[in-house]
Amino acid sequence: LETRGLLERQPDPGDRRVKILAITDTGREMAADLLDRLRFAREPLAALDENQRRDLRDLLQLMAGL
Repeated sequence: LETRGLLERQPDPGDRRVKILAITDTGREMAADLLDRLRFAREPLAALDENQRRDLRDLLQLMAGL
């Protein structure tokens, strides 16, 4: 994500050994775009009960090879 310019590492003001991940403007724009593109699924997914959503998740993970 850092290489793609979506996140950047910033030093932690309280501990210089620690880095904090911060979203970039590009990352923020991409996240907003993704949310807009996924709006089509909100209504159909809202109609599913918890077990159906879990089953759907499991099937999608299986299809994606995760």
